[in-house]
Amino acid sequence: MNEKTMIKKENIAAIGEAHRANTEKPIDYTRPLSNAKYERFCQEYMKDSNGAQACIRAGYSGKGANSKGTQLLAIISIKNRLIVLRDKMAQETGISIKMVAEGFRKIATGMLSKALTNKHKLQAYENLGKHTGFYKEDNKQKAEVLRDMFDRLDGQTRGLPQ
Repeated sequence: MNEKTMIKKENIAAIGEAHRANTEKPIDYTRPLSNAKYERFCQEYMKDSNGAQACIRAGYSGKGANSKGTQLLAIISIKNRLIVLRDKMAQETGISIKMVAEGFRKIATGMLSKALTNKHKLQAYENLGKHTGFYKEDNKQKAEVLRDMFDRLDGQTRGLPQ
């Protein structure tokens, strides 16, 4: 069993366990959601991970799309469906989290090209942080860590807050 298959099975198992605690029969999130508008939102969200735009494309009003997108992303069935859709996309494309992180690491450390600017390297570090959960809970450490990264790259903090 490869790494991608294990991830998908683990996610589906976790979703099933969480849902069984609340209902008799678990929902199969590999199938489209019964609420057609929720399913359309999920499909649209997978295109660009933009909640507001996904809302509009799914047929919700453009007015208040930002807050509606946030509300929809908090719904358990939508969260679980998105997990399954992401796993499916990763399997179909052959892209793993490890592969993405390794690519960002190579960019951030200049292993791919010496012509990369510090801006490109910083963006790679930021993407690594997003993919590893660095930004999820506590953003206080962000400026300090970014300052350290710049110091290691070229010794200049480039106006980051002290």
